[in-house]
Amino acid sequence: SFLSGQIIFPQRMTMKLLLSVALSVCAIVLGDSQSCSNEGAKVSDYCGDTCYCIGGQIQNCCRVRKEFTSMTEAERILYVNTVWKASTDLQFQNEYQKLISMHQRLFPTGIHQKDQFLPWHRWYILQYENLLRRVDCRVTVPYWDWSIVSMTPWHTDNTRVWYSGPSGLGGNGITPSRCVQDGVFGQDSWTKTNEGCITRDFNGFTPDIIAVYLTLLHPPTVDGFKIFERDLRINLHDTVHCRIGGDMCLVTSAEAPEFFLHHGFIDKIWSDWQEKSRDHLTAHFRNITNPMIGTGYRPGDFLDNSNLPDVERPGWPTCVLYDDPTNPVYRQVMQRLQGMTREQILEIPRHSFKPLTGRQMRFFHISPQEQNQARQDLRELEPRHQLRGEAGLTGMDRNIGFKMESLSATFGKKRSVIKNNFNPSPTMRGRFLMFTFLVVAFYLSVASSQGRHDYSCSTYQEGQAVDGPCGQRCICVNERLRYCCRQRKDFPSMTREERIRYVNTVIKASTHRRYRRQYNRIIAMHARLFDSGIHSKQQFLPWHRWFLLRYENFLRKVDCRVTLPYWDWSLFAKGVWRTGIDDIWSNKPWGLGGNGRKKKSHRAGCVKTGRFSQRKWRLTPSAKRGCLRRKFSAPAPDIIALHLTKAHRPREFTEFELNVRANLHDAFHCEIGGTMCAHNSANAPEFFLHHAFIDKIWADWQAKSNDHMETYFTTVPRYVRMEGNDFHPSDYIDTFNLPHPNVDRTDDYICVMYQDAAHPLYKEITQRLEKLSTREVRTIPRLYFKPATTRQLRRLGVKRKERRHARKLLNKELEPRKRIRKSQLRKEYDKLLGFKLDDIPFRYTSRDLPTRNTSLTYDRWLARSLNAAEMSSEGLEFFRRANISNAMV
Repeated sequence: SFLSGQIIFPQRMTMKLLLSVALSVCAIVLGDSQSCSNEGAKVSDYCGDTCYCIGGQIQNCCRVRKEFTSMTEAERILYVNTVWKASTDLQFQNEYQKLISMHQRLFPTGIHQKDQFLPWHRWYILQYENLLRRVDCRVTVPYWDWSIVSMTPWHTDNTRVWYSGPSGLGGNGITPSRCVQDGVFGQDSWTKTNEGCITRDFNGFTPDIIAVYLTLLHPPTVDGFKIFERDLRINLHDTVHCRIGGDMCLVTSAEAPEFFLHHGFIDKIWSDWQEKSRDHLTAHFRNITNPMIGTGYRPGDFLDNSNLPDVERPGWPTCVLYDDPTNPVYRQVMQRLQGMTREQILEIPRHSFKPLTGRQMRFFHISPQEQNQARQDLRELEPRHQLRGEAGLTGMDRNIGFKMESLSATFGKKRSVIKNNFNPSPTMRGRFLMFTFLVVAFYLSVASSQGRHDYSCSTYQEGQAVDGPCGQRCICVNERLRYCCRQRKDFPSMTREERIRYVNTVIKASTHRRYRRQYNRIIAMHARLFDSGIHSKQQFLPWHRWFLLRYENFLRKVDCRVTLPYWDWSLFAKGVWRTGIDDIWSNKPWGLGGNGRKKKSHRAGCVKTGRFSQRKWRLTPSAKRGCLRRKFSAPAPDIIALHLTKAHRPREFTEFELNVRANLHDAFHCEIGGTMCAHNSANAPEFFLHHAFIDKIWADWQAKSNDHMETYFTTVPRYVRMEGNDFHPSDYIDTFNLPHPNVDRTDDYICVMYQDAAHPLYKEITQRLEKLSTREVRTIPRLYFKPATTRQLRRLGVKRKERRHARKLLNKELEPRKRIRKSQLRKEYDKLLGFKLDDIPFRYTSRDLPTRNTSLTYDRWLARSLNAAEMSSEGLEFFRRANISNAMV
């Protein structure tokens, strides 16, 4: 019917014509769907993914997975039809069968063991979803929240999962074969990959919403994650598998269409738990780098739902977002539960759910030890007061399995609670972290006043470190967040969303008419005072610490979630100028753009790529609105040079300060070149990342001991003030007790804490170096790094006598005694490090385990906060382990 007239096309010509028409239509659809006009608005692309409008283009898209019974009838029909087509159409059937049979084939190999279960099935769901989206890109895998219908999970109403119409999966199996007879997946209309019928045997109740909520309360500690994972895997996941029965309680479970709805909910529970804090997000078992069975990935690759590897487009991330159920019961119950303690929740009379039998546990390859542990954990999920029969439950109460009136409607005594979503900015790459906090409606304040915050933390342990609404790290004391401290992170270690938020905030602060005048004043101050002593040894470190804090405070007026990141250029010192997709010089929205375009002259060229390119961004009026210039040159000082710098003893502070100022700070300023090697260097966005790293080096050195902390130049009289402010240098010695930089006298102090770089090589190298003597470290063969020239040091205010002394320190302490040639570095990471990792010997002892993932600065803040809270010192080591940032169990 496509052809008309009497002209007869050969078959191949016909196919080519049809293909060209199809591609043309597809191109039109794609082209139209990728453009937008409402800058910064949340929009949907042609596949229904949630995206944002950035630069006139739809970007940062995230798939949205919905609760099955919350979907519209049309959405449910679309999903059912897509599954049916993927399993029966010859174009997709072969791949569908391979994917389904994979679960059965790998069932006994360990995919249900604790270290593989959660990430493996997250990968498996993504594989299945990708297949369905090749059939129809509007489809995502929904989930079934069986907890809000725990007492009536097998109803067959037209909005339920088991509806026999075109929007459901069909009902229960019929005896004696237990084959499903009705619905789209009935015996007469659909078969499994082995040509058999799908079987079901509904029995008992499913776990209720209270059991799920109690599971989510486990903290991100070593033991907390173990119990959370065991509850989720055995007491929730395995139980529902065998409550549905039939194929779902056999090795053929993946054949059942409800398998992916059930596993989608298990993955959502894990995702909800991960969104509580970044410690929750990264918590997992220690063998996180072991390969996952049957895949080319590791468990660590599938921890973050907002940054999943794209198995079809390597190097591109996939973002997945779970929508909460739209059922009003869900929101009402969750809000009431958030105002109750665990003990109060356990006292609620409710129905018990039938646990797994010993035989069923053995079927899931659960060891006898885990079986006993799971039964003990189950006691914390089961009600202390059980309801029998229907117990007078009607309507909504009958669905959830308890009386709604038994939940406190006041959310605790004399406390009004508002549920706030502290969501990311619109330009984030699709990571929709719905950090939800219980905010006391009286005396709300975002600022830190003597470290006191009136935010509730009743669901956490006393003394546990938790995240506040603006990203501060706080201690839970008497159910309130106290002793809050800002966290500054390594820029490459931040998520893309955090980096985009920071870049957006800097651009808004420098261009928006509400902020740009104050931004210009702050930036111009550095240029105005450049030759006034702020780079002298008495003022350099504390003045720039004050300047960083003032700049950070200004950015937090734009977005309180922003803290100033730092850039550890020492880790991959010989690869600092890389412009990969996730490098700092990336031209993506989460990068700072690349090198300046080279000109024939020796001068640095204007930056032409990224968010700070010449066409998109200009320097401040005080810098005559010129373009941002860069001229990348020599590599940076390496991590060994930094280790040797921090090895100075307290009485050698003069040498330490000169090394930091002249041999590290000044050298790298001019290796970036351009704007960074001029009086108006503060205009460059990398200026503050570089200076924050210099400040971190000082803070790390100070954290070694009290003597290190208290050491500073004693020749500065108390009446002397730093340039441009009324503070003495000694006022900015302790990062945990910094005066507010905008006023001269105040009781308002700010705490700042630096997180170590998250890259595993950083931890491994620093731990190895700590076991060696300074003499041994200096003998490690390394590549040479170029020091600052005399002209550059003179430009940055280093006096002649100091220049000679700095050169001697460089030759004696920082430069390698044994040099290595680039050709001798064969491994890729050795080329980036500038030395062979194997040349640093292992010297671990049993005391070094478990691996220490926290910094000295973090330990010092934690010890001080717990001491201020008058907590017992006996529990300090426990809390240090329990509060490890980015904890790996």
